Amino acid sequence: MGIYWLDLSVVWANIFEQEYQAPISEGWYGFLQLELLTHFFISLFFATFLGSIIAYHPQSHAKKESLNEVEAPKTFLIYSVIGAVIGTMVVKYGSVIGFIIFGIGGLLRFRTNLGSSKQTGQLILVTLIGLCCGLNLPHVAVITTIFTYGLIHFLEKQDTYKIVIKNLKREEIQVFVEEAAELYRGILEKQGCHILSERKNFVKFQVSFVFHAPHSVERENLEYLFQNNVPNEIRGAVDWQTN
Repeated sequence: MGIYWLDLSVVWANIFEQEYQAPISEGWYGFLQLELLTHFFISLFFATFLGSIIAYHPQSHAKKESLNEVEAPKTFLIYSVIGAVIGTMVVKYGSVIGFIIFGIGGLLRFRTNLGSSKQTGQLILVTLIGLCCGLNLPHVAVITTIFTYGLIHFLEKQDTYKIVIKNLKREEIQVFVEEAAELYRGILEKQGCHILSERKNFVKFQVSFVFHAPHSVERENLEYLFQNNVPNEIRGAVDWQTN
């Protein structure tokens, strides 16, 4: 009877080892597996492409008024890359990695306080890169780093601002607000800024713009142009909101 239980325990131990065996990583040899690297790159690009279809949907993207709404598509693309990396790791190297990532996600969710969802997405990606290094998957870590670096560089080529020009109160309110909006809009467009949203408020006597500005155009330069190109009788108080 004792021998029977001993044999049974050995069988269960063998089954357990086969079922929950740690994933075997290729290490630096993974860089020589061109087929694997090609499929991984295709997965990242494909996930980004499909994510962009949702992120930049014409009907939703055209209605964006706040900075958070304008920046939201960048977050969607970052998370689509995260999904592709996790999926590749789980399919290729075992479901055990999925539980590891799930535990790390809980830690990030309850123990990390970041200002925006975009920063949270970048934090998760950095954590996944570190996880790849610890799991001896340098090829996955390097490709993810290169792809993410290029994606962030592309997404952050322009700065996003929101300005509210206040105190535009005069006798002919509507005509005055529209005239001021035309002047400020013209200054922004001459500097290469792309106007995403323009809202006039005739009750609060103000106009607001949400726009992309090239990196070469600094906030101080725009303030200088507003100060010198808008007449005193039309100029309002500019309130900047950045993300």
